[in-house]
Amino acid sequence: MTSVAPRALRHLWLGTLRYADAWALQQRLAHARAAGDLDADCLLLLEHPPVYTMGRNGSPEHVPGGPERLRALGADYLEVDRGGSVTFHGPGQLVAYPIVRLAEALPIPGHPGQGDVLRYVRALEEGMLAAAAAAGVAASLRPPFTGIWVGEEKLGAIGVKLARGVTQHGVAINVTTDLGWFAEVVACGIPGAGVTSLERLGAEGWTPERLAPELAAGIASALGLATEPADRRLVELVSQTHQRTRIGGGCALNWHWQRASFRSIGAISRNQPLVRVMRSNYHRGKTGACVRLQRSSGWTVSPRSEGA
Repeated sequence: MTSVAPRALRHLWLGTLRYADAWALQQRLAHARAAGDLDADCLLLLEHPPVYTMGRNGSPEHVPGGPERLRALGADYLEVDRGGSVTFHGPGQLVAYPIVRLAEALPIPGHPGQGDVLRYVRALEEGMLAAAAAAGVAASLRPPFTGIWVGEEKLGAIGVKLARGVTQHGVAINVTTDLGWFAEVVACGIPGAGVTSLERLGAEGWTPERLAPELAAGIASALGLATEPADRRLVELVSQTHQRTRIGGGCALNWHWQRASFRSIGAISRNQPLVRVMRSNYHRGKTGACVRLQRSSGWTVSPRSEGA
């Protein structure tokens, strides 16, 4: 009797990306997944520049100083369509956005075409617990609150949305995050709750990029999916969403898929570094220049050689 191979969760490391850009990208990919233009679930892995986001369940008292105070500190402030209240995203924090057709991954028995949102949240928590364990930190759950905790301090948060049967938004784990940012808000709308990070808990040498494949593997396993690097179509959709992005002195940079180059520099796997591969002035038969992209107030590009 032949066994059926698990469906794929294709994942991609994006470096540092503005929240608004990542939000637009999620919407584009979710629409493509719902319409069948994307044939597998995917997972975006990234960091954000400093930004506070307010979910649908938030309240003004969760931001005591008001949005203008947060903007004065140098952070963006956005009201978004996920669940939950206010939270902070910024450098040193690993963010993961799964784009998953939920009824296929976690169907509700007896209800064709419906996905189990509660099981999905539990699966995301399981994935975060696995990632924390890989860094040597024993986190746990703290009902009735979501996310992962160490004692009464929150290490990883969850906020999700389901539309047209496809998930958006996701999870965030504090790796080396400056926790002082959280002091400006009632994080997640939970009065008195503390926050922590892997670094504060003694996990040395970890970065969001290093932790990303562990989180991807943990989430995929919890959803019954198999991790795979991004395929051509996923990279094309991401590229199309950001095709007008400009970097440095105004030079447009587009993404191109080149399988051999992805493999040679590590692609995305649990045992190799995650790399966002881009091509400038790509021509058939030529590999072009390979770079990593980081974004803060502007774009900065650092070269990375083939085989590194």
